[in-house]
Amino acid sequence: MKMVLTVTQLQFILKQGYVFHQAELIFCSFAETLSLTFQFKDYILFVMNRGIVHERNRFYKKVDGLDCELEYSIRDNNIIDFYHTYVPEPLRGRGLAMEIIQEGLDFAVAHHYRIIPSCSAVKKFIDRHPEYRSYSL
Repeated sequence: MKMVLTVTQLQFILKQGYVFHQAELIFCSFAETLSLTFQFKDYILFVMNRGIVHERNRFYKKVDGLDCELEYSIRDNNIIDFYHTYVPEPLRGRGLAMEIIQEGLDFAVAHHYRIIPSCSAVKKFIDRHPEYRSYSL
């Protein structure tokens, strides 16, 4: 069995105190793509950082020298508003916005934020991924 997680998702799992019980680590590698692979006896855990950077109220990924981004603001201690997603015209249709939105939502969930999806792309993503609906306002 193979499981794929983002770095943010793995951080959340570890912060919650989950442990891989009776897991026998067979192999661990760190690739140039900033990904980690853990091979256990019964499954493989692949942790991926898709090259997404989080800084100053935005998540962004640089592709072909252009920034794809998701911007947010913190309204209260526990409310995050994702208000703007942008992918430059030549990069559209590659799923880059969805990658960045998922990273942003995983960050929100891991930090126990309630989510305001002011951006229509974020709203659409949440509508298509029910695991985020309970966090959305």
